[in-house]
Amino acid sequence: MVETRLSRRAVLGGAFAAAASPLVLQTSVAAQDQPPLRVGVLVDTSGPASIHGARQLLGVEHQAELIGRGVRLDVRDAQGDVANTRKAVAALIEDRVDALIGTSMPPTAAVVMEAAQATGVPLVVPTSPPPLPPFVFTSSPTSPQSRGGIMDALAAASVRRVGLLILDTLATDKALKVYEEQAAIRGLELAAVVKHTMTDTSLTQPMTALVNEKPDGIILATPPPFSALGVRAAHELKWDGVLCCGPPAGHPGFLERAGEAAEGVRVVAPWFVLGDRIPDNLPNSWAVRAFVESFTAKHGPVGTYVGFGADALAMLHHAYTGHRDRERARTTLEHMTFVGLTGVFRMTPDNHAGIDDAALTTLIVRKRQWAIL
Repeated sequence: MVETRLSRRAVLGGAFAAAASPLVLQTSVAAQDQPPLRVGVLVDTSGPASIHGARQLLGVEHQAELIGRGVRLDVRDAQGDVANTRKAVAALIEDRVDALIGTSMPPTAAVVMEAAQATGVPLVVPTSPPPLPPFVFTSSPTSPQSRGGIMDALAAASVRRVGLLILDTLATDKALKVYEEQAAIRGLELAAVVKHTMTDTSLTQPMTALVNEKPDGIILATPPPFSALGVRAAHELKWDGVLCCGPPAGHPGFLERAGEAAEGVRVVAPWFVLGDRIPDNLPNSWAVRAFVESFTAKHGPVGTYVGFGADALAMLHHAYTGHRDRERARTTLEHMTFVGLTGVFRMTPDNHAGIDDAALTTLIVRKRQWAIL
């Protein structure tokens, strides 16, 4: 049950939007009579994307601990497999969960999005596929925001000719078009694209092929552990151009696996990745510090996907405060101003992402730590 006295802890656990919306204060007493919010969580706790899924789940579960008895999670392993994800989400919907969170990668997220739309279950996607009204929302930056930020970082480093190393399942025509468009806007040339697979244990061969195209900047559009493998491959090849990664590399596992080869690598990611070193002047700094204080004591450093997962659950908890009506929750979500870990979200009926561009920054690795560039 939700606490009747709205302490700072309850604000953190229940919804970071409390400062911007009176809804939590108005409904906190009524919420005492509500059953726990049942949230189906689909993440990759096994399979090739499990390094992401494990962090997402830590974020969701830690947020649930902060909320308390008002939330009950039903966690299913998507395994990075479309067929398995389709079966798992169908089972959750049949069990009549109130809301959904998932998944860890765009191909399986698309399956959950389709199911949520068809059955009218509010869904928050903690990864980058474009959210689809009316029932799908996201707790992460959009693809144009992330890829635009990467191109900005490369342009600021005087890069003009860009190479792209990308996981094959992410290399859809639509995704590649976004990279091309975002490069062109900034006067950059996307000169070469090389793909790799989930089964690769080394990226030396694809990185060699990319380096041979003579780019002066390379984007590693691939999640950990592959982003670290790409960095190490570039280091072994003694390539001296600019390496840049997107938000998925904002992961403690990236720093651990890339080691000294990560020195100087740029990563476009939410400010949240800095943890308690987040600048005081950011609107969500108080929320980040409070979450980080309790999280790191149990789980170590935070990272991008911890924030995405925690924000997804907090949004849903806020939307369902005082009731368990799916349509009412959907309406609340699409009019929500939410101060989360990832940044400030301003949802509208036409924009179910709503994250401010200012939520992203360019970090650089210095001595195996994140630094502000």
